[in-house]
Amino acid sequence: MERLEIQQRLHNALGVMLIDKAEIREDATLKDLALDDSEIDELLDQLEFEFGIVFPTRIKNRIYKAPEHLTLQILVDVTLVLMENDES
Repeated sequence: MERLEIQQRLHNALGVMLIDKAEIREDATLKDLALDDSEIDELLDQLEFEFGIVFPTRIKNRIYKAPEHLTLQILVDVTLVLMENDES
């Protein structure tokens, strides 16, 4: 699966959750999107299911601690890495 397809699926998942879809841009952070912890949980669960991956606890902890540092671009990159590691 290519990065662009992962990005589109991430945007689709967020589109269901967010009222203001204008905020969905590659450099947006989870804080910019005003996601609370339960919404972040829901998003990560959906990505895990959709891509057959598991976000390690240490990554999840960093996401909850500093959502202002996690851009959608980084989330796409992390998803790609996790998918590649599962294929190995």
